[in-house]
Amino acid sequence: MSKTSSPPSHLLTEIARHYLDLATLETKPAGSQDHHSLAVGNIHEALFAAFEAGRMVGQAEITEKNTRLQSIRVKIGIESAKTAKVKAARLTQPL
Repeated sequence: MSKTSSPPSHLLTEIARHYLDLATLETKPAGSQDHHSLAVGNIHEALFAAFEAGRMVGQAEITEKNTRLQSIRVKIGIESAKTAKVKAARLTQPL
C-alpha cells in the first residue's frame, strides 16, 4: 500500500499566515501564547486552502504515476515490436 502525501509543511505554514494571521504552526510551551481567537470564516478559508493544496499534491502524484506507467507501456510496446520483428525474421529465413 502506498503512502499518501500531504502538502509540504511550509505550504501549510503559509496558509496559516495568510488566512489565520499565525506566524507559525509550531506548538509552544505551556503558558506561552499558543492559543488564538480566530473567525470561523477565516478557519473555513484556511481549511479549504489546505484541502485544495492536498488535492493538488495528490493530482500531481497521479500524473507522475501515469507518466511512469505510460513510459513503461511504451517500452514494453517497443520491446514487443522488436521481439515480433526478430521472430518474423526467423520464420522467413530459409531452412
